[in-house]
Formats: sequence, structure tokens, C-alpha cells
Amino acid sequence: MKRKTQSTFYVSPLGNDRWSGVLADPNEERTEGPFATLSRARDAIRQLKGRARGSRIRILIRGGIYPLMEPLILGPEDSGTKACPITYTAYQDEVPLLDGGRGITGWKLADDVKDIVPDAQGKVWVARIPKGWQFKQLFSNGRLLPRSASEDDDDWHTWKTARLGKSQRTLVVSPADLKGVGDCRNAEVSCLTTPYTYWANALAPVTRVDAKRGSIGFEAMWVHRPEVLKAIPYRLENLLSGIRREGQWFVDPRAGKIYLWPLGNEDPNGINVTAPYLYEAIRLQGDVEKSQWVQYVTLRGVSVIHTNLSPHIADASRSAFDARDAAIVLSGVEDCKIEKCRIYNVGGGAITAGVHAKRIVVRGCEIRDCGGFGIHFSGSLKVLEASCGHILISDNHIHHCGRLYWHSNGIGLGMSERSVVCNNHIHDMPYVGVGTGGVRHLQFANWPRPSKELEDLWARFGGEKRPTVANIKKLIPGHNRIERNLIHDVMSVLDDGAAVYCHAGHHNKVRYNLVYRAHGNGSHGLYFDDEEMDSLMEYNIVYDCPVNIYAERGSALHLHNNVKHTVRNNIFVGGNRLFTFPNSYGGHRIEHNVFVFGDGHAIPCTPEPIRGPGDGRRQPDWDAGSSVMDRNLFWSGVGAKPAKDFLAWWREKGFGQRSAAANPLFIDSKNGNYQLKKRSPAFKLGFEVFSLEGIGPRR
Repeated sequence: MKRKTQSTFYVSPLGNDRWSGVLADPNEERTEGPFATLSRARDAIRQLKGRARGSRIRILIRGGIYPLMEPLILGPEDSGTKACPITYTAYQDEVPLLDGGRGITGWKLADDVKDIVPDAQGKVWVARIPKGWQFKQLFSNGRLLPRSASEDDDDWHTWKTARLGKSQRTLVVSPADLKGVGDCRNAEVSCLTTPYTYWANALAPVTRVDAKRGSIGFEAMWVHRPEVLKAIPYRLENLLSGIRREGQWFVDPRAGKIYLWPLGNEDPNGINVTAPYLYEAIRLQGDVEKSQWVQYVTLRGVSVIHTNLSPHIADASRSAFDARDAAIVLSGVEDCKIEKCRIYNVGGGAITAGVHAKRIVVRGCEIRDCGGFGIHFSGSLKVLEASCGHILISDNHIHHCGRLYWHSNGIGLGMSERSVVCNNHIHDMPYVGVGTGGVRHLQFANWPRPSKELEDLWARFGGEKRPTVANIKKLIPGHNRIERNLIHDVMSVLDDGAAVYCHAGHHNKVRYNLVYRAHGNGSHGLYFDDEEMDSLMEYNIVYDCPVNIYAERGSALHLHNNVKHTVRNNIFVGGNRLFTFPNSYGGHRIEHNVFVFGDGHAIPCTPEPIRGPGDGRRQPDWDAGSSVMDRNLFWSGVGAKPAKDFLAWWREKGFGQRSAAANPLFIDSKNGNYQLKKRSPAFKLGFEVFSLEGIGPRR
């Protein structure tokens, strides 16, 4: 067999784009050596002909900082093939760092500037920046600094509240709340405009502030169910008057100035002050209209920092909830890999893919300190065959994301078919750890709004059948697997989410995950939400979800407004309520699980998982028949009585006739080992032994 040849190019901070790129280091005469930029290496590949273009190609990137003047953009012409892929990879164990930010220099003390509060006078510095440069983050020697705001507490529970004005572009507030805010022309309003529970925050530019009348105008954005919104927590961000302590800053893009009270009252000219500039660092962009994809390209061992967020788009049909941008963007991509990369200190998300993404691997990456999501893949319904599918997201470490957009997921899949999220470690997130989403079918006309995209798909592929729930669902992607993930310390800021959250999809499997410590009021361990269908939870261990056993809402297991799920062979321990099933359409089977109440005080909230048409707002004729909840073991952290009392009450409601109340005999619950001893009574009820060995990232 003829051995495939390989072409290799080198890129280095010490390189020169006029050189050939075939040497790892510059020669002594400095007449030859590596390239200086990845874009030049890409262009060199484009120039390869014949046998060289048909070989495996590697771009070896030396360690060091690469200030990006523009993103690296790869199109269909930059593709490899299955036999001859193209790999952009770190050289040996070196760490190449792609920096999308810009340093800020030339600081001077800001003397007698209007709106600077008395305590900050003489301590705030000012520097010139290019006019029009907007950003929401600032870093001092790599440390994220807090943006100035009208409320110095980041806990939204302490913020003032408003109501939505008639135009849906105004917050009506108390005039006293706007006293002393000063010039608001560069401000943004951060607010939680979601009904019933607070599960998302929006950031929208302020258009006007009327302190006398008590109103804040903001640029147009989509507002979720405005008719039921009540108290809206809010604060104004990016105010000169909001600089009240060390580290806070304010940017004025119109005037081209930035103001900073440095940490430790240092002279900022002696430190590295950086703000994000480019909206993305790397983009793989296929031509969707021509079905020309970027294929067989691998990114490996590259770090990315300091990418920015593009300005808000004033459009009432769009949401101000979206981070929009990401450090690495894929669109129209197949059979590509992102491996062992580090992405941190970015304004949007880390890695995103949309429109068309198939057979993509994201593996072994560390992602932290993002303004938005960690990893997000999303397809559409414009074609019958799922445009996003067969994705593998594995062995990643994702934490401390959602710094700006709190509702961001660690890992999110939207309208994805047969993708796998496995062996990831996700923690310290303000909202969901892993989330999947489909499309609410709603029979096209029910609450809360119709789905034009789904209507179009049905018109093309649905035939003449009546668009019932079952035959609509066949057109929506599903069959995803969430397995062997370690997820903890999530839901630290917002309500109504979970460590694992699945919404409006079908035939998804959530298995062999270890989940613990969901913090927020109304947080859950495992959560199937509106119109999720025919999905499975098995072999999971969930404990302390929510952590606060006196929380008003929340549970280890939550099935809401959906149908026909199987929940079996899981262990749910502690937390508030162990399980909640509001507005069930029936058809569930919840069997062979172990449920252990925390201190014995909490019981599941009603309604129980009965058959029925849910709450009547969505699908009044959707009824999947009776649910079965039996052969489960119940116990309490304070002994037998609460478990026995609950089971007696539960049996009166028609459930648990063959269930039992008994000590499950955990191996070492005090140290978080909730595996069962061999003599556990759970085994007599059909519980099966399983192991969580090997969960989380594999080395």
C-alpha cells in the first residue's frame, strides 16, 4: 500500500508571513521560517497543487500570544477529505493563545468629571478608545472587572422592580429610583422579563430615561408573554455615576472614552487592561444555499480569549436574551472536530453551530468565564432531514459561564437529531447544566403562539393527515443521549431550570449521570418540560436538588406538561420535594426508583401524574392514558415515619400499591456515595445494580 504523504506548515509569534512556513523556527539569518498568522497558513494550503493537496495537512502552531486583527475564516475550499484531513494543532505541548481583544493605554486621572460620585473623585482614570467601540467586559491582568451599575449588588433579588409600559418598550418605575443616576445615554437595562418564574435576563440599550415621570425606554426586543408580567427586577448598567468602588468601570462609545477605578488604586498604565474587540476568533463557514460544506477540519490545542458581543439588534421579533456571538462559530459544517481547546474570558459563548452541522466532535476542551453559553448546537426545521445531528460533545470541562446572560446552558442542543453529550464535567453555572430543545407543536394555533416554521414543514412533508401531536412530532428532531456526565452546583442565579433540562423533544435518553446541588428557588435535578415526549431517565443519581429544603419550589425530578416518559432505576436523595408532576398528560411509567426525603418535612406537590389534558392551555385533546408509579422505595433522612406516612397517603391516590418504605442502605451517604449495599430492600422491588464509575471527562 502506498503511504500517504503529509504537508506541514508552522505558525509562530516569531514568524513572518513572507516566509514559506516550512520551518518551526526562524533561521539564523532570519530569511526563512514559520508564518506569523493562521490566515497565511490557510492561504498556503489553498495554493497547494496535485499530490501535496491530496495529502494529510497539518498546521503546527507554536506557543505564545497571537493578537487577532481579524477572525480565521475557513470556507468549503479549505476542507480536507476523510482520507486527507486538515488539522490546525498546537505544536507539541506548547500553548498558542488567540487574543481577540485590544489593550487600553494612555490613562490619565479624571478630574472634576460630572456624575462621578464624591467617594470616587480623584480615583477614577480615563483613557481614549476608538469611537463606536462597545463592550460589556473589561479585564485587568486577566481578571474580569465589574461593570458599573445603578445597583451594586449582583443579586437580582435585591434589585428594584418595574412594570412593563403599554408600548412594551418602556419600564415604568418609581421616580425616586432614578434619582442620581445621571447621564444614561450609554446605559443598558438588565431585567428579568419572564412570566411566572424568573428564568432569563435581558440586556437592552436604554433609549431614554425620564426621572420625573419614572420611565426607562429601551430598544425594541421580544418580550415573553407581556400580558402576565408583574414585578420586573431591573438595574441600569454602564453608568458613570455607578462607579462606586475599586474595579468598576464605564465606557462611553460615543465620546470614545473609558473610565476606571483601578483595583488597589493602582496606576492603570502599569497593568494590562484589555477589552474584547473581535466578535469571533474562528469561523468555519459553508455555503448552505449551494450545499457546499466545510469538511474534515480539526482544531486542536488552541486557546481563545477576549472575543466580544455584537451590538443589540433593535427588533421586536428578536430577543435581547441571546448572547448571539461565540469565540468559535460553525455554520454549514460536516465531519469536523474541536479538541483540547481552551476558551475563556469571552463575551458571548465559546462554541456554537447552526444552520447545518453534522457529525461534529467537540472533545476534551476547557471552557470557562463566558458571557454566554459554553457549547450550543442548534438546527432548524427548514428541511425534513435534521440540519443538526450526530454531534458528539464529550470529555469537556465547562464552568463559570453565563456571566452576562445568566440563562445560558453549559451545553445546549436545539433541534438536534441523535447527538450525544457524554462524560462532561459541568459546574458553577447560573442556570442549566445540559439542555435540549425541540419545537412546541401546539397544533399550530394554541397558546402561546403558532410556529410558522413548523407549519411550513407540515405543508411540505406532512401529507393530508390531520396535524396531531403524534404525527407532528415525527418531523421534529430527537433521539439524543445525555450520559455519564458529572453536573453540580448549577442554578445558582435563576429559577425554573435544572442540571439536565429537556424541552419539547422526544425519545431522548438521560442515563448514568451524577447530579447534585442545584441552588436556585425552583431548581430541579432532572427536568422534562413542555411537550417533551417518550423520553427516558434511568441509572442516574441525584441529590440535594434543590439544596435549600425550604425552597418554595423545586424537586429532584420534575415532569411538566408532557407525556409518556419512563423514569426507572434512579436514586433521588434529599433536596426539597423529590418529585413534581404538574399538568401531566399521562402515560408515564415511574418504577424501580429509590426516593429518600431530606429531613422528612417535604412531600411531592400535587397534582400527581394522573391522566388528563394537562392544564388545558396547550393541547386540550391530548390524553395519553393513566400513568403508573409503582415498585419504588421510599425513605427519609430522619427515619421511617415520614416515608410510611407519605406512602399511605400516596396509595390513597392510587399509586405505589407495590412500593415500600424501608432504609435503602447506601454504602456511604455521608460522603456522597449513594450506591446500594447488596442487601438493600430496593432489589426486591426490581431495582438493578449500576455503577457510575467512569463518569466525567476521561483522561
